[in-house]
Amino acid sequence: MQLLAMLSVLGLNTLIISEVSARPTRAPVLIATASTVALAVGLAGGLFAAVVAKSTSAAYMHIFATTWALPIFVVGVGVTTITLVVDDACVAARRPALQLFRNSVASVLKLSLIPVGAIVLGGSNGMQLLSGWVLATIVSLWFVRRLVVGSEPGHSGGLIDLSLIRSRSHLALRHHWLNVSVLAPRYAVVAIAAVVLGPRLTAAFYAALLIVGFVTIIPSLLTTVLFTIAPGDDLALTAQVRFTLGVSAMLAVVAAPVIFLLSGISLSLFSPADLTARAAMCVLGLTVAPLAVKTHYVVIARVRGRMGQAARRTTAGAALELTFAGLGGAMGGLDGMAIGWLIALGVEAVVFGPTVYRAAFPPRGPHS
Repeated sequence: MQLLAMLSVLGLNTLIISEVSARPTRAPVLIATASTVALAVGLAGGLFAAVVAKSTSAAYMHIFATTWALPIFVVGVGVTTITLVVDDACVAARRPALQLFRNSVASVLKLSLIPVGAIVLGGSNGMQLLSGWVLATIVSLWFVRRLVVGSEPGHSGGLIDLSLIRSRSHLALRHHWLNVSVLAPRYAVVAIAAVVLGPRLTAAFYAALLIVGFVTIIPSLLTTVLFTIAPGDDLALTAQVRFTLGVSAMLAVVAAPVIFLLSGISLSLFSPADLTARAAMCVLGLTVAPLAVKTHYVVIARVRGRMGQAARRTTAGAALELTFAGLGGAMGGLDGMAIGWLIALGVEAVVFGPTVYRAAFPPRGPHS
């Protein structure tokens, strides 16, 4: 569901950051339009994927066997796609508290509604879990409605204006290409693990990846704010890159030993069998630094309007990550997959590092 949402958002999530930052008075219309398009594409993509999966896989045929399974899944893809847009819109509108509150509400409700879904829907195909997730996401969107309807008395609210999307479709697709090339490896590496390692070890690897993800996502969240900087504002870009890069560097230094110390305890919370991924989790803890370099490179390329060049490089990097992870898994199991992925990220950091360094510490002119 999350993978389909990422593919269905069509770059509107990052496009909305630059558009709302540039034209804040048009924010309700921009956000309403992008959210509507995202919902429509997400619903269509979810339905298509569900039908294909159900007709080609015995496992998915069982999952979608119950009456409510397919509509729950399709709606889930649609609303998840909307959240990608509105969460980034909160950043662009400089209302991060809304984003935090929506995600907090969604998290609490997801845990609370799982038992309700189990009672109402029953069954053993896991849809009772997904139903709670989807309903919680829908309810959480109520708390960010002000982004669309406006917060001032008498405000007419966000109206749909598809010309805003049509006029920027090429730019949105460049955003989308870049987004997919950056985010897809994290999802795809789990699929590769399922083929190379088998289901039991894949579960352990995913548990380790999920825990480390709580740390590796921080540089990405920090750098998202950089995209609100106006194009050409090099002084603001330099100051912000120095700050976010410094925070990321401190995080990378602290994260590795903390993950090493807590790996056993955190994995055992999932399952004692997942302790087989303890060494792999320690290796994944070292990916914070190269991932921070990569995320900074991507945002710098966005601000400077070099998304095409960046997308080509990150696509090559994604292929490198998946190749090294697959080879590492085939030769060294769980640990080998983690090491292979780390090596690939290290290579990318070496390639992207000079651009990030020059953005943070631009060369002084002869009269500086």
